[in-house]
Amino acid sequence: MTKRSILDTNLQTETVLVGDEKIYTNCCKLPSDPIKDSIKQAWFKNVTSVLQSLNVTELFTKWCYDCSLKSITFRFWVFVLFRLLDPLIKFYISIRSVDFDSRNAAFSSMVPLFFGHKRRNYAPLGARHLVDLQRASSYLLKNLSTSFAVQRTNRPFSSIPIDQTIETTINKYGKGRGGITGHFNTNLIEKWTQT
Repeated sequence: MTKRSILDTNLQTETVLVGDEKIYTNCCKLPSDPIKDSIKQAWFKNVTSVLQSLNVTELFTKWCYDCSLKSITFRFWVFVLFRLLDPLIKFYISIRSVDFDSRNAAFSSMVPLFFGHKRRNYAPLGARHLVDLQRASSYLLKNLSTSFAVQRTNRPFSSIPIDQTIETTINKYGKGRGGITGHFNTNLIEKWTQT
């Protein structure tokens, strides 16, 4: 069975074939030295511009809508992906790329989920956090925007949240063989309590 026989209409066929060719050509242009950040960014900009010119987002949204009308299982998984996982993925990406505005936007779309799932601690604290961000001074927002994640390496997209940084640095020395979770070495306990 060929690609043409699977597709529903001529318009879809034409769109997919043109899209496939453009995407394939860009994948062939994948840089041989993708380690350099500037090369990766230039290639990625080119790929995203091609995808935008093909209206992939609109076509995908229409396809999801059409399939959701036909199948309740498909509708369920679209709900899981776009309503439950999408805010979490956006939140993760915003932390990894140290984008405070995106982090706040993703978090604000997660707070209603906390209320919907009866999370008694997360729901009111999440709402309170959003209100505090709206009322915060510009000085505080400026400091928060640069210090909510830590980048421990020079690699792009490698930032991690502050609590994870503490777990991987300070607490690392207290835990492990002979530490807090081991035989309770008094020197390690003392080091852990002083940090």
